[in-house]
Amino acid sequence: MDTISYKLISTISVCLLIIGLYFRFNRRVHIPLMGTAAFIDLILVVVLETQRSVMNQVVRDELSGSLQMHLPFAITTGIMYVPLIIFGIRLAKGAEQIRVWHRYTGGIFIVVRLGNYITSLML
Repeated sequence: MDTISYKLISTISVCLLIIGLYFRFNRRVHIPLMGTAAFIDLILVVVLETQRSVMNQVVRDELSGSLQMHLPFAITTGIMYVPLIIFGIRLAKGAEQIRVWHRYTGGIFIVVRLGNYITSLML
């Protein structure tokens, strides 16, 4: 897969996140959109690692300036997915006391994911 394909797939994922954010008050739309975006992001990370050995570049310190800027966003995005998904699942099961945490985590996640997306376009 070429760089344009990665960027197109990432663009689709970000669009799904933005649409999912717009429909945050409609669970029937919000949950599938956000789940699909998370799945796409996860698959994209796996494909990037298997085809480009991204982690080897990081370990060997073969990082361009653009990649050095992108890496913190990419790592933080991956980390932020964990609590966001956990809070989302608990909220979907009726744990309303989690809503504020899901909202805060989601806000941080959206900012970081957009930073990830913007810096990925520079690679």
